[in-house]
Amino acid sequence: MGASKEDMRSTRTRRACKRALLDLMRETDFQGITVTDIASRAEISRVTFYRHYPTTADVLADIAKDVMDEYAERRRGIVYPDASLRTGVEQRCLLFYSHFADHAEYYSAMLGRHGIPSFERELQDMRVSLFCGRYSFRPARGQSEAAARLRFRLLANYVVYAQLGLAKFWLMEGCETDVHTVAKVAADFTYTLLSDQSTLVISENER
Repeated sequence: MGASKEDMRSTRTRRACKRALLDLMRETDFQGITVTDIASRAEISRVTFYRHYPTTADVLADIAKDVMDEYAERRRGIVYPDASLRTGVEQRCLLFYSHFADHAEYYSAMLGRHGIPSFERELQDMRVSLFCGRYSFRPARGQSEAAARLRFRLLANYVVYAQLGLAKFWLMEGCETDVHTVAKVAADFTYTLLSDQSTLVISENER
C-alpha cells in the first residue's frame, strides 16, 4: 500500500524544514536560528513546524540521523574482492569520501564557521572507534602492553584526523577534485602508513 497523502505532506514538510535549516546554517550560527526563521525559510507556519518538530535541535538531529543511517548502510554493503589490507583501505576511503560528497551540504554546514563546535570531535571519535574495531596492535618484542596501546591509540587518531582533515579541506574547496582522486590519495597515504606497522593486526571480521 502506498503512502497516504497525509504521510507525503508530512515528508515534504520535514524535508523543507531540514533544507531550510541547512541553508540558514550557511548564514548564521545554529544557536541563533529560531523556529520562526526555519518556518519562514521553509514557507510554512510555526504551527505546522510544531506539528513535526518540538525544537530546532530536533530538526538537526533528524538530519544527522538520515546522514548517519545512510553511512551505516553503505558500510554494511561493502564487498571486498579479496582480503588484502590495500583493498580494505581503498574501499573504505572511497566509501567515506563518496559519502561526504553526497552529503556535502550537511557537512559543509556542520564543519563550517557557523557549524556546531563539538561536531568535528564527535565525528573523529566515531571514526576512531571504527578504526579500533577494525585493527589492533600486538606488542613488539621488548615492548610493554601499555606502550603498544598508546602507540595504537596515536596511530588511530593520526589516521582519522588526517582523513577527516582532507575531507574538510576538499569540502571547503567546493569538491572541485573528483571523489575517486581524493579517495585514492587518502588510501595511498593510509595504506603506506598501516602497511609499515609490523605489529598491526586486522580483525577477522574485517578481512
